[in-house]
Amino acid sequence: AVVVDLLPDAGVLAGEVVVEYAVSGARWVPSYGLVLGRGPARLELRAHVAQCTGEDWRGVALTVSTALPLRHAELPELPAARIGRGPVAPRRRGFRPPPSPPTALYADFDRAFPGRGGAGQHDARPFTGKHTAKEVTYVGATPQGPGLADGAAASEERVRRRADDFDDDEVAVMAPAPARAAAEHAPEPGGEPPRGGGPRRALAAAPPALAKAADGPAPGSARAPLEPAASADELHARLAYAELRMPGPASPRRGVLDRLSPRERYEEALRTDGAVLAASAEELALAASERAQQIDLLDLPAGTSDEWDHSYDYAFDGDGQFDLVADGAWHAVTLSTVEVAVQQRHLAVPREADGVFRMAAFTNAGPGPLLPGPVDVHDAGLYLLTTPLAGASAGAGVELGLGIDPRIKLARNCDFREEASGILRGGHRLDHTISVELRNLGPAPVEVEVRERVPVSRDGDDHVEVTVTRCEPRWDRWTPDPAGPAAPRLRGGYRWRITVPPGERRTLAAEYAVRVGRGLELAGGNRREA
Repeated sequence: AVVVDLLPDAGVLAGEVVVEYAVSGARWVPSYGLVLGRGPARLELRAHVAQCTGEDWRGVALTVSTALPLRHAELPELPAARIGRGPVAPRRRGFRPPPSPPTALYADFDRAFPGRGGAGQHDARPFTGKHTAKEVTYVGATPQGPGLADGAAASEERVRRRADDFDDDEVAVMAPAPARAAAEHAPEPGGEPPRGGGPRRALAAAPPALAKAADGPAPGSARAPLEPAASADELHARLAYAELRMPGPASPRRGVLDRLSPRERYEEALRTDGAVLAASAEELALAASERAQQIDLLDLPAGTSDEWDHSYDYAFDGDGQFDLVADGAWHAVTLSTVEVAVQQRHLAVPREADGVFRMAAFTNAGPGPLLPGPVDVHDAGLYLLTTPLAGASAGAGVELGLGIDPRIKLARNCDFREEASGILRGGHRLDHTISVELRNLGPAPVEVEVRERVPVSRDGDDHVEVTVTRCEPRWDRWTPDPAGPAAPRLRGGYRWRITVPPGERRTLAAEYAVRVGRGLELAGGNRREA
């Protein structure tokens, strides 16, 4: 419990106290709902919230944000822009060599407070800046052939010269395990034993970096497997310089940089604000931290994602008040609702599928972005499907696929005819007829875009000619979006745009001819349409 004594000023009988505090153990992911009907459509912004903060939220105003308060970020440094000549500022380096010897950092402290200095791990053996390389030996057959002995001696000299740059501790850390060293020199199954002509190394006497600098592996030897690439969390841990702290001179780990844990960073932030932590408060903070970590391990709801662009952050305010219990489970709430003008259209590719797909397009009319997440679509009060939303900025267009519309029927039929052509009847003319029939079983007219494709010849090929001889009604050329998949490889596209009244049928027809020369027949038949 926290006890606060308030001393009001003279004449003040009542006042309002606002208490703000930050706790961990809560997270959220976005989802959406699209309600279609006769009038304007409604887009619902939803949030799946899970919290395990130790207290239930009853009747609270909820605001969710894309910002990550615990994510490390450094502000850029803007250099001064000066006119004229001046000294060039030296470039800052990310690494600065440690002092030599490291004990010089604490010399003044040890003289002022003898016996109080901690025995750091670097105090046992001062760093002298020099190192005597261990003897690097080679095992295996004696090099044979002219020039091989000189190459082996040069390789040994390179290893010995580069070993001077390493400290004993670094050599001990970088040395491979005996099992790994044996695996590196084990012959491949069924392979020949190592021959003379390439010196083999005793890697126990040198780190792997030095061993690789000398020569490649011996013929017939097996390479050690490459280490897996570091994950994003590991890379962040290596570059988290702002989370590194060095213990005081009285600590046994003085001279060593340690990374703070989330609990230690939290306590440091409290002390910076002037808070005093008691022993019981530390225990409570530890227990709360353990509970909060369980939220990070919670599986996300189906179809949701917590990955989005962090180049900017936005906060979504909820309309009304909400109740969220601290049970560590996901709870879906509707934050806000906005009306959108939805334009529906139908798309069919009868060459690939016999269904007519329904599409819905609208503009993000909300003040903020739409994050990636699933959209539950309802039409005329009935659940239709759940479709993914890739995300969109404010004012950007959004298009969702609503699946196959069962009220639109589609049928495609093809006819093929082959005859000889040319003056000497040595060529072939392949006539293809395509017929597409659409039937609208719904109560309202629909606009359908039907896409077809005609074969094309290779550029510069004079022996194959493709000609479109008839199309009813008239169609237009169609080219895919340049940003779409396989866009550069798709040619010969056409499309019809037609409106089908309710209860009626429409027929689309097209014919094209392919003329091929002698010797270009296809094995099994020249038909190009199924």
